Order: sequence, then structure tokens, then C-alpha cells
Amino acid sequence: MLNDFSWNMTGYIPKHAVNPSDDGIPPYVAERIFQLEPEPPTVDNPNEYILSALREKDLKYFSFFLHHYELQLNKRIKTFLGVDGGNRYDTDRFLDIKLSCREQMLQKLMDYAPAKGAEYATYIFPFIRDAMLRFRMGEEKWSVSSLTNYKMVRSMAWLYHNTKDAVNQFSKKYNCDLALAEEYLKVVRGIRNQQPFYITDEDGEETGEDIALDDSWNYTDILWNGIQAEKVQRAFEKLNYREQVQRVIKVAIPFDDVELTFYSGEKFRMPMEQYRKQREEIFFEYGAIQNFRCCPKSEAELYRVISMEHRLQKCWQPKTKKGPDTPAR
Repeated sequence: MLNDFSWNMTGYIPKHAVNPSDDGIPPYVAERIFQLEPEPPTVDNPNEYILSALREKDLKYFSFFLHHYELQLNKRIKTFLGVDGGNRYDTDRFLDIKLSCREQMLQKLMDYAPAKGAEYATYIFPFIRDAMLRFRMGEEKWSVSSLTNYKMVRSMAWLYHNTKDAVNQFSKKYNCDLALAEEYLKVVRGIRNQQPFYITDEDGEETGEDIALDDSWNYTDILWNGIQAEKVQRAFEKLNYREQVQRVIKVAIPFDDVELTFYSGEKFRMPMEQYRKQREEIFFEYGAIQNFRCCPKSEAELYRVISMEHRLQKCWQPKTKKGPDTPAR
């Protein structure tokens, strides 16, 4: 557990301070946020830092690893943005994805087993891809219940645009029946009717590597968190995206503060704007964030809105006051 680890960075500071200007964080700094001053101790192989982190239960060695791995991580994120993000690249977005990757790398550190023979950089490769895809999933105007479903929808979209028989290809790839493949195709078509669908390769990366696949999964059970596919399709057909956006904007609850909970046990609340400006300094002082919560101005109002949304999803309609009967003429 990460709670058992220390993160003692005494004697080290970020080489490039993150001080956002009116124009945002400069790209040069965003690509060097893991660089340390002074340089970490020299090792023959950066994997030695990971082994030291596990052995000594001190995550400063994880920071030493990031110092050397940052260039490679930057390259992967840039490639991902280049093939999957259209023209939507900006420094803040790059940095947000990068920090998401770091969190994933940290979480998976506990599961790394050196005895299996793979170095940490090799072991973490698919999980970094997952972190980038999960970030991209959060940007979509449509939603799914899990990263697994998101990958499968993207896979069907790629097959639909690049093969002549997407249904059969999908069925063979995921070892599922044709009926389920047909339902995924319906979902993809429904999404395309609502918004443009970014089409790159199946996985959103230049490598062309296959999506992680476990043939022991029951895809019928996991599809949309157990909801029957035909019900999902009917929901897509009824969805009016413009109306949905307007309704969400109307009922949105404003927030100014965020509540941060760290693996070290520290927990505090601060203004969102302050967090945006000081997130790197916060990371170096307190370590990785375990939980991030946006704090509404009114908890009672948030509860009211959520309750109303649940009722609306069950097709509840508010009662309208009936006016007095108009006398017949």
C-alpha cells in the first residue's frame, strides 16, 4: 500500500518552477515538470530507482525514475494527441494528461513484480495507454460505464470505417456472438449521429498494438454495466444532444473549492484557482492525490439536483398546476 511509503524529497527541488502566466504554462516547462535539481544519483539502469523505491519504501526513487523517463512519456503523449485529439492540443491539456499518467504509474507501482523479468518501463506501457484513453473518454460528449466498454466502442468504430465486415471482425476479435457485435455497431452509429467521431487506429496510438483482451470476460454481462444493449440503443435514439447540454448547463451547481485527500493521510480544502497554479508544488510537498472532490457552494442544492436527475431518468414528470375550468360558452 502507498500509505506505507514515505516521499522524502529533502535536498531536491523542481528544476523548472510551474508559475502560470497570463498566457498559461510555457510548453518548455510543461515538458520538464519532473526534472529535479540537483540531478538524481547516477545509476546504470533507471529500473534500479524502482527497485530501490520498493525495497526502501521511499517514493523519492519514483521521482528519480520520472526524471529520466519524462522524455519518453512526453513523446507518447504528443503522439497520442497528434493522432487522437485533432487540433485540440494545448499546454494545459498536455499537462493534465501527463499528470494522469503519473498517477496511473504510481498506482501500478504496487503491482509491479520484478521477479517476472520485465522492467518497470515495459510493465507500465499499457497502463499509460489506459490513462490517456481514460482522459480522452472523459472528454467525449457521450459516455460509457467503463474504460473496457470505451475501448470496445472505439474498436468497433475503427472496424466500421476500415473494414468491409465490421460485425464479423468484431465478433472474432472479442469472441462474442454476432448479435452483441451488431449492438455495438448500432451504438457507434448513434454516436456518429450526435457528434464527429475521432477515428485513428483501434487503440488511439501509433503502435497499432491490440487492445488488452481477456477472453474469459463475459461481454454480454459487462456491456454498459449490465444494461441490455437494445435499451442503450433506444436511449441513444431518444437523445437530443442540444437539449441535454442546455439542461445540464441550467442545473449545474457552481463550485469554487476543491477537497484534496493524499495517500500520506493529509486532507485539506482550497480554492480551485489556487490549486491550478500550485498543483506541482502541492505534489512535491504532499505526494500523490488519492481523492479529488469539487466542493459545491451548496451541498443541499447538489443533493436536490441529483435527486431530481434520478427521478427524471425514471421518466418522472413534474406535476403541473391545473388551472380553473373555463365555463362553456
